[in-house]
Amino acid sequence: MWDLDTLTIRQLLNLNSKILVELRKREILRSSNKPTGDLAEYIFCRAFNWKQQNNSQSGYDAIDDDGNKYQIKARQVFKNIPSERQLSAIRGLENKNFDFLAGVLFDDEYNVIKAAIVPHFVITESNPHYSSHDNKHTFFLKDTLWKHAHVRDVTADLAKICNDF
Repeated sequence: MWDLDTLTIRQLLNLNSKILVELRKREILRSSNKPTGDLAEYIFCRAFNWKQQNNSQSGYDAIDDDGNKYQIKARQVFKNIPSERQLSAIRGLENKNFDFLAGVLFDDEYNVIKAAIVPHFVITESNPHYSSHDNKHTFFLKDTLWKHAHVRDVTADLAKICNDF
């Protein structure tokens, strides 16, 4: 096991870079960004046999056998405070480029805390904050979301995939 406490900041950064390269080689990650979003796409597609779309695809990240489109979002939470549950920008929400939002919350070690598949109409009904300056909607994965009749809790499905790592 690694003793990370003994590594310098430079060594930690170099190790992180090498890990990201290796995860890309294993086709877990698709970019050099923080792995949260790519990891979410990977585990959702693996759990539900969705076809992951090209990075340049606008508005959705995956498609299922029935043609449903999924925008996949993730957030890594450390203190489990409300602001940590804000997902990255949802652009073009009014254009309905996706049918479902697939969202997952990870803890600091990338264990699945909660995951859900949310129909597009549930997001629009929740009246997400719109910022005209950034041209984006802001949506939070709040605990109350899992109580909605049309939201599917897929926490166990995604946790199973992550447990196989």
